[in-house]
Amino acid sequence: MARHFMPKREVLRMVDLMAAHKLNRLHLHLVDDQGWRVESRRHPRLHEVGSHRPRTATGYYREDLAFDDVPHGGYYTLDDLAEIGAYARARAVTVVPEIDVPGHASAILAAYPELDARATGGRRPEPFRVLERWGIFPAILSPLPGTVDFLTDVFDEILAALGDTPYVHVGGDECVLDDWAASPEIVAFQTELGLGSLADLHAWFLRRLADVLATRGSRAVVWDEAFVSGMLRPDTIVMPWRGPGVARRAAAAGHDVVQTSVFPLYFDYAEAASELEPLAIGDTITVSDVAAFEPAPQARRSGAPPPTVRGGRP
Repeated sequence: MARHFMPKREVLRMVDLMAAHKLNRLHLHLVDDQGWRVESRRHPRLHEVGSHRPRTATGYYREDLAFDDVPHGGYYTLDDLAEIGAYARARAVTVVPEIDVPGHASAILAAYPELDARATGGRRPEPFRVLERWGIFPAILSPLPGTVDFLTDVFDEILAALGDTPYVHVGGDECVLDDWAASPEIVAFQTELGLGSLADLHAWFLRRLADVLATRGSRAVVWDEAFVSGMLRPDTIVMPWRGPGVARRAAAAGHDVVQTSVFPLYFDYAEAASELEPLAIGDTITVSDVAAFEPAPQARRSGAPPPTVRGGRP
């Protein structure tokens, strides 16, 4: 939804298809570097500026950049979210909205550059823009309290629109911390909190957002990069996309885990090895690959002890 906007009617159709197939969680990805996709009445530049880009990359990964030169944009109003939430609940589908922070923030920072980590200490950096290409980029929100207050406003608007929302995804993935390291104000804030590293500050920031959500009756969900610091709230749900190793570690630490391994669960890969396939991010993943995937390893399901888990990133 974030990178390629889909109109509300397509979301409602997806809910119908999910209900028919007894799928009961709709992960609604509402923000990325390439677009912000939900109205904010408190911070309207988010949808006025952040929801539009001038063009979109059309080439394959690692090919020379090529663009379609077609403007792309769109966002859901808060009334749209209310309709989507009610429609999904009536069909036993739970909407899980995602506001991915503090990285993947180009669209947010194009709208509100004062939240830029580079803007601390009175600096005026070259502004970010809503991106038209894919990858990992340095745009990152400042972790200072003003950013938490800003995001709290956004969460409150989304939760009020959707109604009962047991889970909210706060992202935490693919964060480049260079701009935090270059900011004396952010480094001083880390020191003031008694944190030993910027990675710990990243974890503190996400835990602070999880605490905010908890007071509103929602559990935070994060990607696996947010888990490795070991500073999450115990009720935070971990979605490990980089493989089963970190999934086992998160489960052993007591977290609920949603298996989201790139292979075979990323459906932006090709579904057939054919030149007729539309543009995809990677090679073929088939229905057979997905059907053969075991979210819970056989040893765990049979009651055998889990494999030994050691520290360190996978």
